[in-house]
Amino acid sequence: MALRVAVFDRKGQAGKFCAERCGVDWTDYGNQRLARQNLRQFFGEGVELEFHDAGEAPPDIARRLEEGGLLLPLLVINGRVRLPGIF
Repeated sequence: MALRVAVFDRKGQAGKFCAERCGVDWTDYGNQRLARQNLRQFFGEGVELEFHDAGEAPPDIARRLEEGGLLLPLLVINGRVRLPGIF
């Protein structure tokens, strides 16, 4: 079974809550490419990595984002929220 990893973010949100502009802009294709390479290096071909705009989040996650219960970027593994906020 493949490991399904999804990252939800919004363009221009990286570093929004950090004066030093910390955090990775996951909407940047260069960052996405590097993340895919790194995951394949560590976990092999059994990893599927997807990047989505936060507006495309499943309804339950979208509601929690809207209510402020989750921060962006958001890492979801096999359909379960694993890391909300900067990672």
